[in-house]
Amino acid sequence: MAVAAKLRCPHCKQDIKITNPALLGKKVKCPGCQKPFIASEGPPSPPEPEEEVPLRLASDDLPVGTKARIVSDAPLPPPVLNPPVPEFPQPASLEPLPPPVLNPPVVPTSIPVAPVAPAPPSFPTVADAFPAPNVNPPAPQVAAPAPQVSAPVPPAAVPPVVGSPPAGGATSELDRMRKRRGKGTWMWVLLGVVAVAVIGGAGYLVSQQKTKTPVTDAPVATTPTDNVPTNDSPIHDGVYSKRELELSTELVRDFAPAQGEPISLLMLPDGVNYVVHLRPAELWSNDFEFQVFRAALTEDVTNWMAAKIEELTKHKPEQIEELTLGIFLGARGMEPEIAAVVRLKEPGRMSELSGLFTGELAVELPPPYIKMTAAQAVWIQEDQQTIVIWPKTVAGSGALQDSANIEADVMPHMKRLIRNSSRQNLVTIVASPTDLKIASEKLFAQPVQAPMNHLLNWFGEDVEYASWTVHPDPYLYSQIGVCAKSTSNPAILKNRLESQLADLPQIMWKDVALKMHPREKRVRDFVGRYPAMLEAFQQSTVFQNDADQLTVTTVLPAMAGPNLALATLFTVAEAEETDFSTMVAQTPSATQVVLPDTVLERMKYVKLEAEFQAKPIEEAFVYICGEMKVEVFVDGDAFKDAGWTKNMKQDFNLGVVTAERALAQIINKYDERLSQMVVSIDEKNMRITVTTKKFAERDNLPIYEFPKFDE
Repeated sequence: MAVAAKLRCPHCKQDIKITNPALLGKKVKCPGCQKPFIASEGPPSPPEPEEEVPLRLASDDLPVGTKARIVSDAPLPPPVLNPPVPEFPQPASLEPLPPPVLNPPVVPTSIPVAPVAPAPPSFPTVADAFPAPNVNPPAPQVAAPAPQVSAPVPPAAVPPVVGSPPAGGATSELDRMRKRRGKGTWMWVLLGVVAVAVIGGAGYLVSQQKTKTPVTDAPVATTPTDNVPTNDSPIHDGVYSKRELELSTELVRDFAPAQGEPISLLMLPDGVNYVVHLRPAELWSNDFEFQVFRAALTEDVTNWMAAKIEELTKHKPEQIEELTLGIFLGARGMEPEIAAVVRLKEPGRMSELSGLFTGELAVELPPPYIKMTAAQAVWIQEDQQTIVIWPKTVAGSGALQDSANIEADVMPHMKRLIRNSSRQNLVTIVASPTDLKIASEKLFAQPVQAPMNHLLNWFGEDVEYASWTVHPDPYLYSQIGVCAKSTSNPAILKNRLESQLADLPQIMWKDVALKMHPREKRVRDFVGRYPAMLEAFQQSTVFQNDADQLTVTTVLPAMAGPNLALATLFTVAEAEETDFSTMVAQTPSATQVVLPDTVLERMKYVKLEAEFQAKPIEEAFVYICGEMKVEVFVDGDAFKDAGWTKNMKQDFNLGVVTAERALAQIINKYDERLSQMVVSIDEKNMRITVTTKKFAERDNLPIYEFPKFDE
């Protein structure tokens, strides 16, 4: 392949060959040190030494506005208004799911100006948006104002999900997450779990219902279009509206965190109709973002994926820089055949690499070093870093060796989507939905066949080929490319898919989530917030179309990926135990809620979910008494006298019990020789006081004796 330019990395001084002229003048990432720089012809010349001149401020006032920015000659446009987020209805009783958000946040639909400096953009973190999954329910939070930054931010902030990001390595948090149940599926389909989370899982759950209630149209966010500058307008110092993003392909392209050369079709056989490109070493790295992402997929799933990768390549995922799979999907009932191009992180020894694969040498005196078995051909290239694996049926007549210089012959739509890809993204999938549906019985394990088939049907019969790319660091970047059949066009696809995505959150909440009754609190938290996650995804998605294809780009905070994956795993698992034929009871008004008249009767009548993990004792009392609609007072002076604090952690899971049983579990634990925790009931003021026996006797407060409960 011709070399367009030779560059030198300004950071590590490594020489780099550029084969794609389109990369010149753009930001690229050095394959050695992984640091970005602008690709320009010839190595950067060293700066000339300048004479040092002492400077001083013209005044004693502190300087402000020191960040570099492009100043527009035109007046700034009016601020973009934030559209309201649709409010989801409350569940009917204590048993169904909680609402997805306590206080629906305002979701902005605009993005600040992308940076023009050559330094890599640092995508800002939305305050507490999609935090690291935790089992502790968060206290209601008020979204903090977004910091003023010069890097791009996602078009929509999303509601808090569960917990907050832990500091440091977060080993204990990851250990808890790894214990969560995961479902195994076919190896390469697992790479699309987040795509299933966003579309396939939700749609499948809706389709599983035996009866379906009418759904009102979800409100679609709109943005003002007045004063929208054209592509020739000067860049203004403000934010871009969603409409502006839809009109600017270049601006949306700037959000791609991993720009680089497209996926190569070299060393793949002709005729493959399903391509998967993965960076295993990155996914299995020790970086915190990827540790969380793996934990969200669950340990069972990631271990199974790692075992399948090692079975095919004879290397652990941590050793593989890039893995490109070309898969032949044949007629219905035929087993798929897999070809693979393995690029190792470090070169190996030929003697060691050859010993990993069985078979007879195709050439008596290598090179090329090719081993043949009855099923496959393995070519270990001379760089001792690239391994090519083909089915034997397509490796004859020199086709395997010729593939090093001749790209695979694939369908035009597939080639177009691959040309628009980047090898630096974590995972990219390109396939025909029709071919995937035909081969679904052989591709997908039984538990995932239904949601995957619904995902494929969601794209519609007028889609010829589709691609999906995701990269989770430094923020979640997802892009779907769709090519239409000759009977349709990208504009028609845009209108249909945009409408379908806008309807998902309301359908998911009304027809799916409200009918579920998860027993575990962490499952309820994720499933209950799943519609809000889908709403955030929809608000953060930009649709663009040209004459050839439709592009759907989504940018969200980094924690969106793990949360979407976990929410989908929990929701799909819960769907197996849900009867969707039941009708959802209407939420009663405040006048319809009837509780006993006394505190004591409410303690024995009201039932609640008593599951606490590291919950401060005062918050536990507030939760229990809040379910009874009773005021609570925790006497801090009494606690201090006894050597206690209001932050003492409570860890127990009683399931659904009465409020009296939950209170007794806490109170009876602090029955010490010198200090006994007690509860005093004030029926007149509908109030419970938590204090010590010593202070209760001093203040002449009645003490309620809890009955003994079996552990």
